[in-house]
Amino acid sequence: MKSQLTDADISSMSLLLRLLKPLISQDSFDQLECKLNETNYYAKKSVLKRDDTLLNICFRSINYAFQSCEPTQVKQIIKICKEFEGLLRSEKDILDVLEGKLDEITNEHDVTQKELLKADFYAKEGDIDKAILVLKDYLAVNRLTKKDKFYIREKLDSYFNDNNDSTSAFENIQSLMKLDKSDKTVLMLLLESSFINLAEFRNIVISIMERNKDKLDFWKALVHNLFDVYVIVYIHSNLGRPIIPDNFVFSNILEAYVNTNNRQTAIELIKQAYGDGVFTAEFDDTLAQIYISQQDYKNAKSVVQRILAKDNKNSLALIWLGEIYFQQKMYSKAIRAYKDIEGEKAKSEYVITHLVQSLAANGNIGKARKIFDEKYNLGISRNSFRILYKWVSSGSVSIDFLSDCLNNKQVVSRRKDEAWRDFDYFVRQIFEDSKNIPNNGELRVGLLRLHFVISSLKKKLQLASSNDAYVYHYSTTASIIPLTSFRLERASRFQLSNVSFMNDPAEGAILTKILESFCESDQIRSLMGTLYGNENYVYRKTYLSSFSLRRDFLPMWVQYANKGSGCCYKITSKQFGWSDSSLEDQVIQTRKFKKDSIFNRPVLYKVYYYDSETDDEILTLCRGIAESLLLVGKFLANKRILAIIAGMIDEIRYLFKSKDYKTEEEVRIVMTDHNQEAQLREPISNEYPPKMYLEMPVDLYFEELMFGPRVHNIKEWAAYLGNCSNVKQVSSSEIQFQ
Repeated sequence: MKSQLTDADISSMSLLLRLLKPLISQDSFDQLECKLNETNYYAKKSVLKRDDTLLNICFRSINYAFQSCEPTQVKQIIKICKEFEGLLRSEKDILDVLEGKLDEITNEHDVTQKELLKADFYAKEGDIDKAILVLKDYLAVNRLTKKDKFYIREKLDSYFNDNNDSTSAFENIQSLMKLDKSDKTVLMLLLESSFINLAEFRNIVISIMERNKDKLDFWKALVHNLFDVYVIVYIHSNLGRPIIPDNFVFSNILEAYVNTNNRQTAIELIKQAYGDGVFTAEFDDTLAQIYISQQDYKNAKSVVQRILAKDNKNSLALIWLGEIYFQQKMYSKAIRAYKDIEGEKAKSEYVITHLVQSLAANGNIGKARKIFDEKYNLGISRNSFRILYKWVSSGSVSIDFLSDCLNNKQVVSRRKDEAWRDFDYFVRQIFEDSKNIPNNGELRVGLLRLHFVISSLKKKLQLASSNDAYVYHYSTTASIIPLTSFRLERASRFQLSNVSFMNDPAEGAILTKILESFCESDQIRSLMGTLYGNENYVYRKTYLSSFSLRRDFLPMWVQYANKGSGCCYKITSKQFGWSDSSLEDQVIQTRKFKKDSIFNRPVLYKVYYYDSETDDEILTLCRGIAESLLLVGKFLANKRILAIIAGMIDEIRYLFKSKDYKTEEEVRIVMTDHNQEAQLREPISNEYPPKMYLEMPVDLYFEELMFGPRVHNIKEWAAYLGNCSNVKQVSSSEIQFQ
């Protein structure tokens, strides 16, 4: 300890221990001393579990004192902890919050409110289990009013959500429904629940809405508070798809159907609303957009003309008319529609870029280029990025024309960097990194096209995030202790292995083989050699973690779980992400204002098993990657450009395997080390060469922990796992194998 703490902190730690010893139990004191000896106080990387830090020593000390001491004594403990030089300012701010909570507890005279504040105190420390226990004990031993019981259970609902405990959350909701018959309060809790995707939770919402489907405030609450469009569609469909006579509600319901690819249902709902006289023409704009997205230009044109019959200067209708004509390759009519737009709308980037697109497609290259240069003589704005990207992705203008337009152009914006979305920052960074490269327009088009085909491929391979879908991770029983949360201990997080340590020598090579199949010459082989030729001699920044869609599958037990003597973790895919910015991160990895978010959870991708005799959508996208590589190949002499392209290809390079492994039904997480010290784990020093790991940025809850067919001490394991808060169920393989 002395070698890790400053002299001042050693003094503070000694004072802390002297003060605690007479105040807490001997068992608690021994546990604290034991944890002190394990703690790496100033670790800059997560070489130990996240709770082995100086801040957690403070939390433990405060926690033990809070359980047995008066608030004034606990405040003394907090005061000493705040003196530690090894704590960050943000960590001391947390201690200030705890101190404030103690004041609230001291000044509160209502017994129920005092218990709620005590629970909140533990929750602020990160000890949700203890917070739940405090409130459960209070419910069990006290005769409370309905009102107080409701307050307690309402707070428990938030803790169960924080703890990812769907079983307890569901039981608690049922108790709440018995306490409050009004439906509205329970509905709000359900809509805000992280378990709303589970069938039993959705069914309660449906039962509440069934009783109140004529009440507009319930529908407003539903669409305002429920952000999962799939759940909105599920609930609305199960209620018979009623037409809600409110513009805000009905438009949100239509948007949910559109965003879940139920466009035809949205069309039918609009027609029904018009037929019933609930609405007249309020949703013609939505109807036109849906028809255009379905490439039903005949019906789209009919709706647009109906709008224009009432107002022949309607800017949106003229924009849609131009889009319809453009898609029908009637470029002259598209140009006329865009030119008919008047006022400020005519000067908008959307209208001008679409006019340029139509002129270029019609062969008026000179006129198109002139208008483009006049609009962007000072530089290209952030608002135009999506339109330029659409040109690249749709092929609506030629590569030569677009390359010429983007050549030597700069990006201008008044917005601060932190306000930019990842995609916008990505595009800007591409422009910045290529500004001094000759003929950079061609490079920019190539990089944007490469981004489009790779992101499209990732979307095709992405496993849907759902509570009804599961993935399975086969491992050895040695992984159980670190990955499970025993009582108050926090579990370690899953670790992704560096690709340099993968067992299959063909890892990453299958994609090269696929790309080569689209070229007669050896150009792709040469380009991939330039990108990755020296990777055996450098740090490879890509990390993988593998899962399977197959439960209790003998080949997986044998290959990945110690020949059947290991275990298998069952995890809902909902715990993983539904979108990520990892492709953009290959370019914006040094972004100063990039923030962590729940949307940054790692995404699961299905492995594609290549068969040279098949042809499908994935291989079509691979052809697009090959064509994009040929476009940017001449720029690989620039090290920065080479690193960007190699990083982008690495996003999908390890998602391809030989058809020989198809029975594994493998699913993977792919992450890149962008020098994020919080995630890179220190190499395991007792292995040579030391293995490198990246920590998964999410805590996982296991729906089931299954033991392999050759594990015989399951009863003993079950006794341990029964005390682990992140394991729901223990089971054993049904396969007979010795």
